Amino acid sequence: MSAEFNVKKLLSNIAILITDKELKVSEVENAIGISAGYLSRMIRKGSDANPSMEIVWKLANYFDISVETLVDGDASNPYDNIRLITAIAKFCKVSTLSGQMEWYPISIDEINEDMRLQEPTLPIIGYVKRCIPKEEPYVDLIPAGVSNHCVGDIGIRSPSFIHAKLYATAPGYKGLFTEENYFHIYQLGGVFHKAQKQKGEEKPSFEEFYEIWLEDIKEKGFDRFHYVCTTKGTDLQLRESVNDLYRTINSSRTDVRLDYRVKELFSTVLNARDNSSGD
Repeated sequence: MSAEFNVKKLLSNIAILITDKELKVSEVENAIGISAGYLSRMIRKGSDANPSMEIVWKLANYFDISVETLVDGDASNPYDNIRLITAIAKFCKVSTLSGQMEWYPISIDEINEDMRLQEPTLPIIGYVKRCIPKEEPYVDLIPAGVSNHCVGDIGIRSPSFIHAKLYATAPGYKGLFTEENYFHIYQLGGVFHKAQKQKGEEKPSFEEFYEIWLEDIKEKGFDRFHYVCTTKGTDLQLRESVNDLYRTINSSRTDVRLDYRVKELFSTVLNARDNSSGD
C-alpha cells in the first residue's frame, strides 16, 4: 500500500459498518475467508495495522461498496451520496426483478421530440445551463447504430469538458418509485472536448453515460425534476450500479409501469426497507 493510504480511516469505516449492520467480527471474518481473530487484531492495532489490498477488496465486496468508498469515505454517515445512490440503484434492481417496480420505456424518438418543445416534459434537458454554440457533430466519432438525433442543438460547458453534442443512444425509462415520485434513467452519448485543449490539436472523443433524475408529481413545471447523478467521470461503484440497473430494466423486455430533497426521500425509503426487513 502507498504511504498516503489512510489505514486509520479504513479501520474506522470497517468498525462502523460492522456495528451499523449489527454483525459480529467473526461473521465477517468467516464470510470473507480470513482466519478467526485476524480482523479483530487489525482493528485493535489501529494505524499500526497493515491490511493487504486483497483483504480490503474482500471487505469492500462484502459490504457492497467500492474500495474507494471503504478507504476514503465516511462510514459514520450511513447515507453519504455515493453509498446512498448505489443502495437505491440496488433497491430499484431488486424491485424490478420482483415485479414491484414497473417501468415505462421512453423511445429515442420521444426524447428527441421532447427536446424540440419550448417547455420539455422530460428532465434530461434541465442540466444544459451554460451554453456555447459548437460546430456540427463529429459524425466520424459516433459509433454505428447511434441515433443522429441530438438531445440539444448547442453544447454545454463544464470545468474540464465542453460537450459539443449530446445524443440519446438508447431508450430511457420512467419507473414508479413511490406513490408521488418517478425514477428516470437515460442512456446518453456525447462528443467531448477537453476544455483546456479546445484550441489545440487534440481530437475530441465520443463517450456514453447514464443520467438519473427523480420526478415529484406534486410539483409544477420543470421544478418537479430533481437531478440525482451521472455516471460520467464518477465513482466506479456508482457507475457499475447504475449500469446494472439500466441493463436489468432493459433486459426485462416488458412494457411495465442529489439535491437535498432527493437525498431525504432516498434515506426515508431505505430506512423504511431496513426497518421492515428487521421485523
